[in-house]
Amino acid sequence: MKIDLHIYCDQNKIYTQLEVVRNFLPTMKKAGIKYTFDLSELSTSEHENKEKIQKIIDTKSFQRGCEKLMKEWDKRSDSIIQAIQKIISSNIAPNDPIVFFNCYCIPFGCSGYFNTPNEIFINVLLNNTEFQIQTIIHEFFHLVYQTHTSGLEYSAREKFVDDLFNELPLKKEFPNYEAQNFNINK
Repeated sequence: MKIDLHIYCDQNKIYTQLEVVRNFLPTMKKAGIKYTFDLSELSTSEHENKEKIQKIIDTKSFQRGCEKLMKEWDKRSDSIIQAIQKIISSNIAPNDPIVFFNCYCIPFGCSGYFNTPNEIFINVLLNNTEFQIQTIIHEFFHLVYQTHTSGLEYSAREKFVDDLFNELPLKKEFPNYEAQNFNINK
C-alpha cells in the first residue's frame, strides 16, 4: 500500500467546514477540547461569514502556519509515510484500502479532525508544527482503520489509534507524542 498525502490551503474547503465545526462546538466545549474561533459568533449571512473567515485567512499568522506545516511535511513525509506503512503492514487489524489523502489547513476549530473517506483538517493556528504533524498522523490512522473501529466507543477508538502511534518506528520519530485524553461522553 503506497500512501499519498498532500497538504493544501483551500479557501473553498475552509468555508465548507464552517458548519461542520460549528455543529461540533458544543461537544468540544463539553469535553474541554482546545479550539480557536468560536463559530457561534458567526452570523446567518453566508457572505458576512466568508468575509470574517477571509480576514483570518489573510492574516500573516494563518499564512505562516500553512507555510510552516507544508514545509515541515515536505521535509519529513517520506520517513513518516515509511513508518506508517510498516505499522499498517504489521498490524493484524484490517485496514480500509485508502491510499490518497488530502489534508487541509484551516483557521478554526480543534487541533484536527477527519471526514471520511480521505480528508484531514488541521488548525494551523493551534499548537506548534510538530504537534500538527502528529495530529495529521493521528487523524490518518482514524481514516485507515475507520471500518475496524466504527463499532467502538470514542475512548476505545482513541486508544486504538494511540496504540498504533506508539509503535516503533513512529515512537522513534515522535518520542513526545501524547495520547488523546478527551472525554466526549461527559
